[in-house]
Amino acid sequence: MFGYHVTGSTGTLFLYGIVVGAVALFGLSLLLGGARRIAHRGHASRRRLKRSRHETAAAIQERDDLIDQRDAGRTDTANVRESSSPHDDRHQQADDGHHGRLHLFGRRAAHR
Repeated sequence: MFGYHVTGSTGTLFLYGIVVGAVALFGLSLLLGGARRIAHRGHASRRRLKRSRHETAAAIQERDDLIDQRDAGRTDTANVRESSSPHDDRHQQADDGHHGRLHLFGRRAAHR
């Protein structure tokens, strides 16, 4: 084999075959164990990413609900002010004049 002559008995050759097979089996088990760990890490990462996306969606929904509640409260407060005070030009702008501005990317003026 590859220019080498093997001298010895058949039993010695069989023993060498067992050793080479055991080393190959050990190497294969290391390779498959590493692949299994990598697959497990990927699965865990995907699970954490999915959980994070659900938490982000819930936080966005909660934020939107709070914004809606705030806006409804402002509308109710504005309606109460209009009905209880005389109509004056100074009180018509309840939003401090911010309602006419264009809000790009969802940015809003801070409430004062």
